[in-house]
Amino acid sequence: QELVIDSHICVLSNETNCNGAVGILFKEKLQEYAAMIGNQDFYIVPSSLHDMILLPSSMGEPEELIQMVKEVNNTNV
Repeated sequence: QELVIDSHICVLSNETNCNGAVGILFKEKLQEYAAMIGNQDFYIVPSSLHDMILLPSSMGEPEELIQMVKEVNNTNV
């Protein structure tokens, strides 16, 4: 499983970018991300079967994230 970090936002996937969302089951990768962001709480946002988005809870409230997901789904899916 791979962690791709950009400004504390992380995409969790795998080398093939196929069915990478299974990375959610790899506790050590989630712990690695937590350590990268200073062991603060973080959200896991399902993106597709191929990846998950991880972001620190300090980046927004759950309601804001829900709205963001709705907007992306309405414009890109």
